[in-house]
Amino acid sequence: LGKRLYYLEVEAEQYRFTVTLNVNANRVDQEANVDPHQVDELVKEEVIKQARGNRFRVIPYPQEIRDVPDQPMLALVVLPHNLTWEADSRPATEARIREILTGGTTFRSCKNSLAFLVAERASPLRSEARTLLALEAVDRLYGRTGKLAESQKRDLERLLSDGRKRLPQAVWNAYRFVVTAGEGDSLQVFDLGHQLQRQGRTLADAVWEHLVDKERLAPRLGPSQLTSDALRLWPQDQELVNVRTLKEAFAQYTYLPMIPSGSVLQTTISQGVYQGLFGYGIGKGEEKKFDVVHFKVQAPPEAIDLTESAWLLRTKLASELTEKPIEPIAPSVGPSGPRPSIGPPPPGPGPAPVSGLYHRLEVESDLDWHKWADFYDGVVKPLVQSGADVKLHVKLSADSEKGVSQNTVDLVIRENVAQYALSAEVRPVTEEQ
Repeated sequence: LGKRLYYLEVEAEQYRFTVTLNVNANRVDQEANVDPHQVDELVKEEVIKQARGNRFRVIPYPQEIRDVPDQPMLALVVLPHNLTWEADSRPATEARIREILTGGTTFRSCKNSLAFLVAERASPLRSEARTLLALEAVDRLYGRTGKLAESQKRDLERLLSDGRKRLPQAVWNAYRFVVTAGEGDSLQVFDLGHQLQRQGRTLADAVWEHLVDKERLAPRLGPSQLTSDALRLWPQDQELVNVRTLKEAFAQYTYLPMIPSGSVLQTTISQGVYQGLFGYGIGKGEEKKFDVVHFKVQAPPEAIDLTESAWLLRTKLASELTEKPIEPIAPSVGPSGPRPSIGPPPPGPGPAPVSGLYHRLEVESDLDWHKWADFYDGVVKPLVQSGADVKLHVKLSADSEKGVSQNTVDLVIRENVAQYALSAEVRPVTEEQ
């Protein structure tokens, strides 16, 4: 009633009619003058604020398809609030999602790395934003210029406080649908329901929790899943499978669960190697020639390479190459489930130990990028395992007769540097230089 009457004054739960227009009347007058562009900008600002998070790479309000990079990195695309899930606008929203998933004029391979957050309706968002902008205008024109009675000032302060709380909640009420790619041209739709906005929790957190609950997103994978027929990743008649192919499969094939990053696969492989479910080798898998093979040993997740020179080996092949028995090691069980037992790997054959200590070691080498993993396994890892404080300075130069696309540098390399918080300076050299 207080929002509909212009001459009603409310104070301490007492109501009376006066001959003076109240704050509500001023608000209504100002709402008529609010610029619709300002309304949409305020809604956009609040949506971006509520959707931020570090579990996903959040991409709000993409204007072009290229604003959504084709990368094997989990991303949450927040669609503009004018693309909604209500009946009359849903076809346009679905078309926009499919356009992004297909890549437009180019082919998108990492469809299974994208989730879309979509609003149910836009009108409640615009209504709350318009009201808040009108109240702020009343405050500028009347509240700060001494043109309101004390009771009206208090009423205005209360309405402003309520408005600044109602807009964030309106965003949470509106953005309730999550869409991911399904098999073929289909879309999978998940309804978050109406949720209460809470301090310290974002819409990205809500999306993450819901997708995990629905088993669409897998923060962890059991190593046995890689060898089973359920995920159709490694045919039983194949002795080995390329690790890079596995990583790309999770980003590409929409029947697979989405994984947050390659670190999930690194941890899974590390556990599977230790348990003896498969081996891990670096080298030429097609020729079964490996520089190193790990089987039934502790291989730290960070030591697992996800490039095309890395391979998973069936137990029979891994056993033959390492001369270790095939029977898998039963994992030890802790509060968080199976995990490798803590302890150093069994010693292997090597040169006879010598006495003496080195307090500093420097290694300098021109390194072929194909040998990156070999350099880590052969030089860096032994130093880390011995407790040394290892510092690396990397200087990379890349030459291409055809030229490297600016999109590759700006949208892929620079974005990866930012996402992984790398202290790297990327300096393209133009022909003029």
